[in-house]
Amino acid sequence: MRSRFCITALLFAVSTVALAQTSAPQLFEEARAKIVRTIGAVPSAVEIGQTGSVITVLRVNSGLNKGTHAGRDNEASAIAPIIADALTGKPEFKDLTTIRVQYIIRSAPGGTNKIIDTVDFRKTPSGSFEFHKT
Repeated sequence: MRSRFCITALLFAVSTVALAQTSAPQLFEEARAKIVRTIGAVPSAVEIGQTGSVITVLRVNSGLNKGTHAGRDNEASAIAPIIADALTGKPEFKDLTTIRVQYIIRSAPGGTNKIIDTVDFRKTPSGSFEFHKT
């Protein structure tokens, strides 16, 4: 009886880990689609990835690259809540500290990126993400 419980618990733990690992790409794709609709970007101009405790939204070859920092701040302020809402209630993102929106120039697919601007939103003690002024 005890071994059956241990095997069941182990299978549950493995399936939970697998679910957490597979849900991030789907969550990012859903958030990316919403960002594209919200800001009116072409789908290839928005990429989302995570490294450690930071989720980065890349705005690739955005028209705002030639604009002002304030313009990029405004767009990033529309993007960050979409990411924050997508993460709400997801325990696999509890250690997330930053949502970063980076404006980059990419000369060719797979080519190197030149960062034009970075806008960060830091997690507060209450769990919300606030614009971080540098």
